[in-house]
Amino acid sequence: MIPTVILFGSSLVPVTGVIWYLDHYESPTLTFRLVVYSFIVGGVLGVLMASLAESWLLSDGLLVYFGVGFIEELVKLVALFFVARKLGTYRFRDGIVLGATVGFGFAALESSGYALTALIVPAQNGVALSLGSLVSTEVLRGLLSPIGHGLWTAIVGGVLFHAARNGHLRITGGAVGAYVFVAILHGLWDSMHGIAIILTEIL
Repeated sequence: MIPTVILFGSSLVPVTGVIWYLDHYESPTLTFRLVVYSFIVGGVLGVLMASLAESWLLSDGLLVYFGVGFIEELVKLVALFFVARKLGTYRFRDGIVLGATVGFGFAALESSGYALTALIVPAQNGVALSLGSLVSTEVLRGLLSPIGHGLWTAIVGGVLFHAARNGHLRITGGAVGAYVFVAILHGLWDSMHGIAIILTEIL
């Protein structure tokens, strides 16, 4: 049951969010195949690149959360650019939906890692498995994913598609500004989460 709980719990809200977007918005550009592909690329490519970059570039410190924010938002932007590079037609709302899809894919795979980490807890004789910790982590991250990774990449996606000209994506000042904005939001979000964990351990 544990693998099922991890996979189902991590993917339920992100997949539901993507389906909701598609159900409320019809686009000749965003095919079902493209959306599924974007979800997978956002998860696999995004989490892999973020994990490697964070292990190489970051160290413990007060600004580590903002470093995580800038790295993760950058890799999601790269993943979005990769899946959308040959669309030819770029609409503002398409960018929002495709950006949210990439962000939700990232959130789903990242939540699986957090859930697996939460499952294994210290015990007197080594380590033990805590299903309660696993489920609570899944529920919390599931509830927060629509206003986290999905929202942040949707913002960048909308600005990036709006800046496209002549069927080509462009990295403009507005796109860079949107990236910096969501990266700072991400850093603040992670900072508050880290402080909450520390306070919980102390209390």
